Amino acid sequence: MIVGCGIGLPLSRFLYNRLITHYFGIEWRFPILWFGIVVAFIFISAIVSVYAPAKRIRNMPITATINEL
Repeated sequence: MIVGCGIGLPLSRFLYNRLITHYFGIEWRFPILWFGIVVAFIFISAIVSVYAPAKRIRNMPITATINEL
């Protein structure tokens, strides 16, 4: 998330300034709404991806869990 936003935001600003501001005069603003949606999606997907394996491990006996490693 940090790398993607660190590269994506400056690239977005650069391209916006080159394509939109140059021709139409509309200034770039930080995309707060879209940034929030991306951050929320990343956190939700991380939680969902961990839930099923954690539930399966929780229901296994400790000896089977150790043998799976």
